[in-house]
Amino acid sequence: MGHRPPKDEIVHAAEPDTALTVLRTALAQERQRTTDLRNELDAARIALALQQEQSRTMRQERDLWAKRAQLLATAMSQEAGSVAEGLLSLEAHGPTTGEPGDRNAALRAIA
Repeated sequence: MGHRPPKDEIVHAAEPDTALTVLRTALAQERQRTTDLRNELDAARIALALQQEQSRTMRQERDLWAKRAQLLATAMSQEAGSVAEGLLSLEAHGPTTGEPGDRNAALRAIA
């Protein structure tokens, strides 16, 4: 009959296989975690890039509206200055109708 190894030898022989299986399982889990983390990192980078692009677009719009507001304020200031000069000129030379210095007459003349 065949020679059977003692039970202790069978247990010791099975231990390396079990340890190897445990290590392979742990390695597979670690690889999966690494892949998941890389995917999360990629998603975070994409989200950051989109946010930066949106911020850049918003800054450009803000700058455009600030420039428009500045141009409007300049135009209004120049118009107000022209009206004031017209009023002063009319008051100094006298309006064509009404009494000299009559603001209502000067405003009617400008209008």
